[in-house]
Amino acid sequence: MPIQSVIRPLVWFITVLLLSSVSSRFESLGDELQLRGIVWRRADCSFSSTT
Repeated sequence: MPIQSVIRPLVWFITVLLLSSVSSRFESLGDELQLRGIVWRRADCSFSSTT
């Protein structure tokens, strides 16, 4: 059994794991940024309504 046939699926598996973890991090980061944007908009509205 050649080493390449063992390494290739292993590399593919590790790559899939890394990509899935990175994409889930970006999704949670996007949610956090959305929440911050909503909070900032509310703050802007409250400041503009008092003036």
